[in-house]
Amino acid sequence: MIGIATPLILANGDHAGVLHLEISIDQFAAALGASPFGGSGYSMLLDRDGKLLVHPELAAFRVASNTSSDPNTGPFPAATALGSPSWRAEVSTIRSGAVGSTTFEEGGQSYRVSFAPIPDSNRIVAVISPMSELYADINRILLNLLVTAGPLLILMFGLTAWFRRRAARAKSGLEGLNERLALTNANLEQASRASGDLARESAIVNQFTELTALTEDEMSLADASLATLDELVHPDDASLHVSNPSQDRALVQATLGDHGAKILSLHELAGCPAVRRSSLYVTDDVAARLSFRCPVYRVTTGTLACVPLVALGETIGSVHLHWSQARELSLPARLAITRVSEHSALSIANRRLLLALRGQANTDGRTGLTNSRAFDEAVHQRLSTRAKGDRAAVLMLDLDHFKDFNDRYGHPAGDEALRVFASLLSTSIRDQDIAARYGGEEFAVYLAGLSEHEALEVAERIRERTEGTIIPIGPGQTGRLTVSIEIAVLPNDGTERAVLLKAADEALYRAKVEGRNRVVARTAQAMPSPKPAARRPRHRPTQAA
Repeated sequence: MIGIATPLILANGDHAGVLHLEISIDQFAAALGASPFGGSGYSMLLDRDGKLLVHPELAAFRVASNTSSDPNTGPFPAATALGSPSWRAEVSTIRSGAVGSTTFEEGGQSYRVSFAPIPDSNRIVAVISPMSELYADINRILLNLLVTAGPLLILMFGLTAWFRRRAARAKSGLEGLNERLALTNANLEQASRASGDLARESAIVNQFTELTALTEDEMSLADASLATLDELVHPDDASLHVSNPSQDRALVQATLGDHGAKILSLHELAGCPAVRRSSLYVTDDVAARLSFRCPVYRVTTGTLACVPLVALGETIGSVHLHWSQARELSLPARLAITRVSEHSALSIANRRLLLALRGQANTDGRTGLTNSRAFDEAVHQRLSTRAKGDRAAVLMLDLDHFKDFNDRYGHPAGDEALRVFASLLSTSIRDQDIAARYGGEEFAVYLAGLSEHEALEVAERIRERTEGTIIPIGPGQTGRLTVSIEIAVLPNDGTERAVLLKAADEALYRAKVEGRNRVVARTAQAMPSPKPAARRPRHRPTQAA
């Protein structure tokens, strides 16, 4: 098959896609067969390995090669599988790779073969004509001269002139044949060149696709995108911005060359013509008086291509490619830039979606804290990779009499109490610590690098803040809760997650037995709660003033 690709451009200049065509060898054979050379001449196509691709008797060659004769599935036979010894001897001459002609004998007749290789290809086109047809007129004239040698001298001169006219027409026909062969060679050469460029582009894009499938980091995705564009269109400098809506910023994720780039506000990014149009925008000559100069990537000479990164209907960034010398950006190059940018945008969007889904899977929906499964995995991972001598502590926290609170004020009030306590817990620990809702009214905290004494101080601060926190219940009503906290420390109480949690559970039992609203360590005495008189009664609603 011969593949041809051509872009589809709408009347407004937009790119609608690419039209791919394939021409089969059978169609090529039919095209050659439509232009016969003489009454019994024919054309053939073979490759330099000696395989016969097109021939009027291709089926007979397949039979002689003892292969399948099915034209759709049968292999191409050798050109020497059939024919006289003279023909087989001349096959090597035809395969030599040079333009020329030769003769061979077949069935008592002489044949002339004119052949020419197709540039940048291993295929050879050959035209075969019987010598009797090529020189039929000459033979007749010689016979007439022998029969009427003297008396018909005048007639001989007339016939000579007639022969010259016929020879001139034959020469003209051969010249036309050569022109057609040259045109065919030129078309095949162009198709071969286009096919080679397409194959190279496809190989680069396939490598880019594989790389993005294995990469989750946005910066690595951006680097891979610019590297791919550099391989395809060779800009002198470039940059890739990715938006961060939570910060109202477009961050520079990758650059090429020495131009440099800066962090932009989303408003500044929206000034790029490609972002405004949601399609590729090319300034062929930035220095031209009527050219629009992109406010995002400021250059004064050369050619600039602005490309939006659009995925799932949302603009997530932009790519800017700059060539220092003005040039005409070809349509295949524009299509390649658009394809890579679309794939890059989709990869970044998919990565963000994956991270969001992972966050939802690891988060407790009611409190926003880490859930128990993610907490167990994180603690196990930290304990597995800890260095010798590292310290840590695990807190197990249980809201006291939470069921009574729920029964008295209702589940909405209970949910609000859980959210208030979760917020209190998050603001009482450091960024490197982990807080989780472990189940029901039970919470867990991993404190990295703290000794037992330091963990006791953190736990007591949480207990005091909980006791003093007012929980809104409804119009004109508030309530309070207390918490019992149990501590297990590394390495005194164990070095594995299950052992530490079991130690904390044992301390929890002690806290419940000793009256709740207190901090208990497995190897230390409980830190008692304040006297009941110093606290408001638990669960008693307070009327708003």
